[in-house]
Amino acid sequence: MVGKGLQNSGLVDVIGHGMVKIGKNPGFQAFSLLLLVSIASAFMNNVGALVILMPVAINLSRKNGQSPSAILMPLSFGSLLGGMMTMTGTPPNIIIGTFRTEAAGLSVSADPFLMAIAVGTSCAFLTPIGHQSNTIVMGPGGYKFIDYLKMGIPLSLIIVLISVPMILLVWPL
Repeated sequence: MVGKGLQNSGLVDVIGHGMVKIGKNPGFQAFSLLLLVSIASAFMNNVGALVILMPVAINLSRKNGQSPSAILMPLSFGSLLGGMMTMTGTPPNIIIGTFRTEAAGLSVSADPFLMAIAVGTSCAFLTPIGHQSNTIVMGPGGYKFIDYLKMGIPLSLIIVLISVPMILLVWPL
């Protein structure tokens, strides 16, 4: 409903024209959309950011003669990743912020453990039911359950391999 309203208002066309102006390369357009949805989902609900940009992604795919499936799953995953950037990006971040305040009296910092939980709970890439964003793009993208595993397993491994050392660097034990 929100996506249709944005289409009717012309906002989808404005964003789409902006994407075309920044380059005709579909890969660059996809990267730009992922960056945009990540930034938006850092400050608003992941699903809301996805719903706003999903019609843009579908229209760009059609204009480029590509299947929307080439961009919708990455767009969904970009919205999930963006939610990890701020305390308000996802509900787990907000909950962890509360626990962090309560854990301030501990002899060992709870920060690395809480951040690991925040990252882990935000990485719902493995199934279409792991997060609403994944479910929303499943039908329009024509994805099957196995497609999420194919993309989600490598992405989850990359995030673990990067986030664990980064967490320990920023919040040493």
